[in-house]
Amino acid sequence: MTDMNSIKNLVFDLNAGKQSFDVEGKSFGRADAVDALRQKLVEANGGSSVIDYKNLRRNKVEIFEIIEELVPTIVKEGLTGSEFFMNFVDYRNLALGDQNQFVIPDNSVFVVSELADGIATPRRQRIGSYTTKSVSTYNHSIRMYDEFSRFMSGRIDWNDLVNKVSQAFQHDIWDTIYSTFIGITSTTTGMSDTYIKTGSWDEDSLMALLEHVEAATGQQPAIFGTGSALRKATTSVVSDEAKTSLYNTGYYGKFYGYPEFRIPQVHTIGTDTFKLSDNVLHVVAGNQKFVKFVTEGTDTMIEKDYTSNADMSVEYFMLEKYGCAAMFSGKSYGKFTIS
Repeated sequence: MTDMNSIKNLVFDLNAGKQSFDVEGKSFGRADAVDALRQKLVEANGGSSVIDYKNLRRNKVEIFEIIEELVPTIVKEGLTGSEFFMNFVDYRNLALGDQNQFVIPDNSVFVVSELADGIATPRRQRIGSYTTKSVSTYNHSIRMYDEFSRFMSGRIDWNDLVNKVSQAFQHDIWDTIYSTFIGITSTTTGMSDTYIKTGSWDEDSLMALLEHVEAATGQQPAIFGTGSALRKATTSVVSDEAKTSLYNTGYYGKFYGYPEFRIPQVHTIGTDTFKLSDNVLHVVAGNQKFVKFVTEGTDTMIEKDYTSNADMSVEYFMLEKYGCAAMFSGKSYGKFTIS
């Protein structure tokens, strides 16, 4: 019998960001720890990686519990390994006790008053308040089936099933995160027309946007975009160093002293259409993670018996609840869309 407590402890440690693990007296790194979870699934299935009807009938509850722990762990590993996720996404897992509450500080500033000698009554100013916001979460599901004969003959592999489910959720989560990221407009809370610009390429327009963000935050911003977008951020004077960077990376690397960083392009789910616009430059200052991503509850796997379907197919239903929103606590972001 597989020790579910050790599995859950391992999952908790993985989600907590630990880099080394001890499972049943054996030491693991992060990658090996995920493989150890996969091995637990095989052990629960009688030592086989393929689905066997008799083993599943005897151990279904245990097997499903492991899959419900394993899939979100693999999904999170695929997310947190991304530089984009680490730079821009504030992740909360409500199943681990996190709160679905984000504190948005007030943006007001104190005004310094000039006083004549002998007068001590400057205008009274209230200490800035703050607001709290939460992210709405929604159910996302995968419904899978296969013929009972294939199921009975052990032609379905657990690893294939887990990988496909994990990848599907990863793709959907990335699509949700990128949709939130590219959906920021001047009407988004905390934004204005000063920070969201559209027009033909103009060095002065981008420079003004950079300086607005820098003036508002006191920090030097950086420019983010796809490789094609960054290549459009040309300057009238191109140094030899910039030409070398263009040759090696595909973009100049700096725009009049402001650093540039590439965001890897992605496809919209199920298509060969690029998700990110090659005409948008994102200006970001500081380390504020303004894309808020929340998962709620735990993954759930449900089986529908083959006798319920006229074609004698076996169904599995995987459910996960999450949501995403953009929130700003300061004017640390700007966007320039090249028309």
